[in-house]
Amino acid sequence: MTVVSDGTLRQEIAAKRLILDGDSRRATHCTYEFTPAKIFPGGATENELPYVFDWTGNDTTNARFVVQPGAVVWIRVRERVAMPTNMCGLWLQTNTLSRKGLLLINASLVEPGYEGHLSCHFVNFSKEPVEIFPNTALVKLLFMKLDRESAEPFTQRITNYDTMIAGLASRSAKSFLQISEITARLEDARKNAELDLKRVGELESQRLKNQLDSDSRQRRMDEIEAIKKDVESYVRRALGAAAAGVILLGLIMLGVQWLHSRITIDEAGLDQRIERSLGRHVTFVGANPSLQPATTSFPLRDAGSVTVPTANDQ
Repeated sequence: MTVVSDGTLRQEIAAKRLILDGDSRRATHCTYEFTPAKIFPGGATENELPYVFDWTGNDTTNARFVVQPGAVVWIRVRERVAMPTNMCGLWLQTNTLSRKGLLLINASLVEPGYEGHLSCHFVNFSKEPVEIFPNTALVKLLFMKLDRESAEPFTQRITNYDTMIAGLASRSAKSFLQISEITARLEDARKNAELDLKRVGELESQRLKNQLDSDSRQRRMDEIEAIKKDVESYVRRALGAAAAGVILLGLIMLGVQWLHSRITIDEAGLDQRIERSLGRHVTFVGANPSLQPATTSFPLRDAGSVTVPTANDQ
């Protein structure tokens, strides 16, 4: 088994053999570098447009595809191969893309006798996006010549290659180990948890508010009941004091009436008693000879008596 040189590859390409629709300038270092034609994002279906990026046309000036971190992508290359029965090819990763983190998953052997398109299955293991352009070298094919013809060459012809690759891509995950899907589900779960916590918080806040309102109403009712009891007690005490005062006043009035009924003042007798009392201590001396004695004396505490002259003495 020997490796086919790049010179031989260019000759075969020029003769429309080995690599169909190929560009001889891409035959370098004993390999041929393939370019993208159609890109099928992993997990994309016809309901998710665009589920395929078709670069088979002539106008691909501004074409670009970005493989996001963790994303899976299938790419059908532009060139076709026509492998002789005495040759095989090794489908290999390019260093340029591997350094960027884009890893070829389906590195394999192209069997003797195979004719048709080839595809690449990539996963971006980098934390940065990787850009792919129409002239990007995706993979390399190393051609090796066998010592003899293959006893069982590959004879199957795949007529709907793009349809097959589209089906493989749609059935695959959008990301390696479904990381993007899991991340999306986790993000949805986080958002739902936040919403649930918010709803729980609102419900708990409303419950606490209702509880506080209920407690406040109960406290007001208790205070009102206490005030009612205090007012009733005060009214009872006030009425009791007023009743006691009325009773006492009534008793006083009854006592006064009773005393008044027991004491009778004889004004005439009182005047006579006053005159008799004065007559014992006062003597009037005057022109009337019938009046005896000649002087009137008032008993004094220290001097004994006082003589009051009458009108005749004056």
